[in-house]
Amino acid sequence: MSQMNYDEADLCSIQAAAQHMNMDEGESIFLARELEVVKATVYEKEYPGLMATTLFPVTSEIPNWAKTFTYGVFDAVGMARIIADYSDELPNVGANYREETGKIFPLGTYYEYDLQEIRASQATGKNLSTRLANASRRAHDTKTNDLAFRGDADFQIVGVLAHPNIPVTTSAGWTTAAIAFTELKAAVVGINAITKGLHNANVIGLPPTAFATLSEAMPNTATSYLDYFRGQYQGITIYAVNELEDIDGAGTRGVLVMERDADNASMEIPQAFEQLPVQPNNLAFKVPCHSRVTGVQVYRPLTMHLIKGI
Repeated sequence: MSQMNYDEADLCSIQAAAQHMNMDEGESIFLARELEVVKATVYEKEYPGLMATTLFPVTSEIPNWAKTFTYGVFDAVGMARIIADYSDELPNVGANYREETGKIFPLGTYYEYDLQEIRASQATGKNLSTRLANASRRAHDTKTNDLAFRGDADFQIVGVLAHPNIPVTTSAGWTTAAIAFTELKAAVVGINAITKGLHNANVIGLPPTAFATLSEAMPNTATSYLDYFRGQYQGITIYAVNELEDIDGAGTRGVLVMERDADNASMEIPQAFEQLPVQPNNLAFKVPCHSRVTGVQVYRPLTMHLIKGI
């Protein structure tokens, strides 16, 4: 059965509506205690399969009340140079730097329990179901994940998979492990080369179906191309990323190679998922849920590389 704690704001809201629903004090306290259990369970729930927060560092530098924010983007790598005394020809490291303004978008859902559910739960000694509450949390996490990868055209949010400044290679098609290995290596080397050795890939996202191709053994050995690649690049972590099975809505598979660092790209979440105090809703009580997100901000696009059409 539920614990004895409850949220004062929830109890006050329930008691204010209780007289209109013929709820006594015991039922009001029971519901408040049950909601305390439900909310705690939802906050603790972890959902596998959503990979945005694994690939991209999560930051919360923007206050939760802000509507817009400004961030800087480096389109190239600035380099110092040798100069003569009293020289006025200092290179401007900001020549390839620009500022962009992004918007913060609120997400909202709610779940509710009707009067009969509450009374049945109290009468039978069973806790209120967390199924709808968990679905509400899942909806927020899924939308946040989708915004990171795919963006939202209706709200002019650009996802990583369609970012105009991230270098893109069109694959020859991963019909063999040798082709896959060659293209992965080229992407890793490419990040190092284009950033003049200042940045190195440390994360690769592969669609799960690509692992079968890379598991093929190299000629005249028992070592797979994947194991050989891992041995050659021990500082790179490879993840299975379901979102890369279809990067454009047309079934095109992709590979994302990147240096994972908050200075390169990050997911800004000004307001993490929160459950607000319960509200009466006709013959039910609903719990509004809220979060505020921005998608992924790419500050150094040259530290990422997308391979399309594998």
